[in-house]
Amino acid sequence: MIKRGLIVSDLGKRCEETRNYCKFHHEEMHEIQECKEFKVLVQGMMDDKDVEFYEKIKEKGSICASKSTMKVSKVNHPVVIISRPKNNNTGY
Repeated sequence: MIKRGLIVSDLGKRCEETRNYCKFHHEEMHEIQECKEFKVLVQGMMDDKDVEFYEKIKEKGSICASKSTMKVSKVNHPVVIISRPKNNNTGY
């Protein structure tokens, strides 16, 4: 959201440390968690599939990567690949 200019990060100011500071409005009026305009903006982005939220799972897993290739596939959406170990128990 910072990249899109929806929230501006200004490290020179310390207004964010005060109570009731809204980073969306850059004013001391309410906290961003209570900002109705910000909530509407985020909900609209979620409805338009511009933003997605993923739940973190508690299962342990491994992350594997292969060597880079000459051809790189490009997609316009996030790709998550989850690999689960196979159960090789045969019961013997």
